[in-house]
Amino acid sequence: MAYNKKDYARIKKEYSEKYVRARVEADMRREELHAKYPDIKAIDGILSRTGLEIMGIISTQTPESAAAKIAELKNHNEKLLADRAIALKIHGYPTDYSDVH
Repeated sequence: MAYNKKDYARIKKEYSEKYVRARVEADMRREELHAKYPDIKAIDGILSRTGLEIMGIISTQTPESAAAKIAELKNHNEKLLADRAIALKIHGYPTDYSDVH
């Protein structure tokens, strides 16, 4: 079954609207968690700065030392994500509570 341009545009718009709604709902759930649980908010704050940290590492380090620093950062972030999952479970939430569904 072939779609014409009108159908394609309509379907694309519907999926885009669904994604925007899901993103807004995920943001609201994250804000709820941050308001109730400072430990989760702190973890999310650290994780959100990862991109900037990587840019700083890349711009100031040699390629070899940058790779080592980024590997350390990755390990640290994995630990933070595990800690966040534990905190969510302790507080009675599923680990994907603030993800986009």
